[in-house]
Amino acid sequence: WLTERWALLLMLFVGFQTAALADTTLSIEDFSISSGETKEVAILLDNDAQATALQAEIALPTGLTYVVGSVAKTDRVKGRGAEVQASTSTGKLIILLTDCTIAAGEGAIITFQVESTLAPGDYTVNISDIIVSDANADQLNSSETASFTVQVKGLDDCKFAAAEESVEVNEGDEFQVDITLDNENVNNISALQGRLTLP
Repeated sequence: WLTERWALLLMLFVGFQTAALADTTLSIEDFSISSGETKEVAILLDNDAQATALQAEIALPTGLTYVVGSVAKTDRVKGRGAEVQASTSTGKLIILLTDCTIAAGEGAIITFQVESTLAPGDYTVNISDIIVSDANADQLNSSETASFTVQVKGLDDCKFAAAEESVEVNEGDEFQVDITLDNENVNNISALQGRLTLP
């Protein structure tokens, strides 16, 4: 009977630990950027229990560079703060948070900036070696990896055209033709050229 009882308690304990681990996740949302642009990125933490330390490694693709000195902690992080170590040889960022307090909740805990010289396309960025721990040094997260997508837009994503609308005029009237440019997330345009054919 005692053996069965201890087995049951052990199963309950393991189940509880697994459930607790699954409730803490670290992530970065997908974002878009154009070549030559600098963008702020947020590291998000969703945790049901208070955390006191965190580490993670981000493997940035060649052409997406961390802006040295741009890291900042948000109001969620109390204590000594955040440290980012950037390796120019490997392109990896080591995120370290120690001796801090992050209350249970969700949202950004760290922000930093990156600048891009990437060619247009979609890039998958991996986050690895994620460990979020509490004051007892117990790990809160079950998954130690995550990923996000960086979409780099190029000139092919721009649309340069005359507005599609009918104009009714009389002989001798003057009227305006509107030319539109859709260059969302593409900020490095320095020249435009097009031909408008009139009847």
